[in-house]
Amino acid sequence: MMGGTIWLESVVGKGSKFTFTLHDVTIDTEIKQTEKKDLFTPKEIRFEPKEILIVDDVESNRNLIKENLIMLGFSVLEAENGSKAVQMTSKYKPDLIFMDIRMPVMDGFEAAKIIKSNPDLNKVRIVALTASMRNETKRMTIIFISMATCKTDIKNRFVL
Repeated sequence: MMGGTIWLESVVGKGSKFTFTLHDVTIDTEIKQTEKKDLFTPKEIRFEPKEILIVDDVESNRNLIKENLIMLGFSVLEAENGSKAVQMTSKYKPDLIFMDIRMPVMDGFEAAKIIKSNPDLNKVRIVALTASMRNETKRMTIIFISMATCKTDIKNRFVL
């Protein structure tokens, strides 16, 4: 896949980890129009009504995810750090959380640990997102956290 890798690790009762790495991916600042040939459009996709919390300290990242989710018919909540994510999860009990890992105030690891340790919230699914630069290679890592996991356990599994 574009010279990268994709893999899955899963432990029954603990959760699953989906990871992909893309090497030497350039980011184009210009939007190019392409001819559509029998492609489906997002408007053709139908989901049940669900509420999703997007947690990221970078507003433009939240907006990008939010715009796509709203287009698909989801209700969207936003928080700019892990502390607010914990508060909003307690108050609104979203169906899914997209959570950045690296944030000020409280990082995504700590927020996920607090959410997953609460019996009223531990069924909420969390998709942890991070974009990091290392060795001049842009990488995007996605981690699925379904059960409480300590920060060192996650860090030992992933090169972030």
